[in-house]
Amino acid sequence: MIFRRTLDIRKGEFSGALRYAFGKKDSRDRLAKWEAETAKYIGVKHALAVSSGRHSLELILTSLNLKRGDEIIVSAYTLRELIPIIQRLGLMVIFADIDRTSFNMDPADVKRKITAKTKVILVTHMFGNPCRIDELMRLAKAHNLYMIEDCAHSIGSEINGKKTGSFGEAAFFSFESMKMVNTYGGGLITTDSSAIDQKIRKRISAYETSRLPLLKKVFVAFFEDRFINGLFGKTFLTLLSYPKMKNALVSSYRIVQGHPTSKSRYSAFQAGIGLKKLKDLDSRIARRRKAAELIRSTLHKQVAFQKTESAAKTNYYFFTGTVRCDTQKLRRRALRRGIDIGILDELTHDCASFMGKRNFPNTRYVFSHSIQLPLDENISLEQIRMITDVLRSEIPMHVRS
Repeated sequence: MIFRRTLDIRKGEFSGALRYAFGKKDSRDRLAKWEAETAKYIGVKHALAVSSGRHSLELILTSLNLKRGDEIIVSAYTLRELIPIIQRLGLMVIFADIDRTSFNMDPADVKRKITAKTKVILVTHMFGNPCRIDELMRLAKAHNLYMIEDCAHSIGSEINGKKTGSFGEAAFFSFESMKMVNTYGGGLITTDSSAIDQKIRKRISAYETSRLPLLKKVFVAFFEDRFINGLFGKTFLTLLSYPKMKNALVSSYRIVQGHPTSKSRYSAFQAGIGLKKLKDLDSRIARRRKAAELIRSTLHKQVAFQKTESAAKTNYYFFTGTVRCDTQKLRRRALRRGIDIGILDELTHDCASFMGKRNFPNTRYVFSHSIQLPLDENISLEQIRMITDVLRSEIPMHVRS
């Protein structure tokens, strides 16, 4: 059976987490090397490892010269949990609609939303697909705005020959277990600004390392990987395909997994894992791109795949597209035939509708009609044929958006 989600779990990581949790020395040298190597890879002067991607956003915002009531323009199609982080700082969230083909912020709608109170544009490279960063940067410069990049999905993606995370005042990355670089949680801030780097580094210097929560994350990731791909995986995913069961299961999962406190430090143990996975990141992405093109060429009449700009290269963190059919029914039919596809808020959220905003037609359409196809760097030709055969028979032709 093929599932949409694979975790990058490597030999020795669980036993290493046990040794680390119960006393192995935390090497600051390894952490410094991780920050230096990621800064070099992204193409920026500074990189700071922190406890989570979400906390990275908070740290960046508090390092800028913002005051209560300032507005920040955010994609209406993004992670819902980012909104309260912004609001707790007294900032006003202003949503911009997305482009229906790329799933990224529409620069034209961003321009319409800029006011005298606007101070920040938070751009997202959705599912690893680089946004129209040049246009958005021109808008930011023309109106003297800060640009922050949400690169939680996009490590290794690039546009115009530059890596995402190297364009704005600052950017943040996430290394949760599902991400392209899995260090069992943690985040990264990148910037060319020495002032931003120094402000954030001073704040996090007082943080302490929490060892046991990290061990719990590693345990949950190993259990999830074995369980989902084991004997009971299909039963679990079938239950997950029904909304009421899904809500209960997701809530339980989040309680078990937990999140680090804001004042936790990113550990040297995680840095060591990250250094190994960064080395083969580009080759893994290349294999994903090759597999994605094979699937895309076969299913182009059934799926309107997420469009990538001509100057951009996506890492295919999620391989997505839209279909003109009931995605919940499609998922259940495909699952019965051994293919699990992601839908709705398993991908990300329609934040505008969640906040009671209604005039975001592209966001609503993409949220309702998107599917995530199974894809990883180790997918075989046999598995690709299985995916395409099932979806060609389950999705009507000529229903592209």
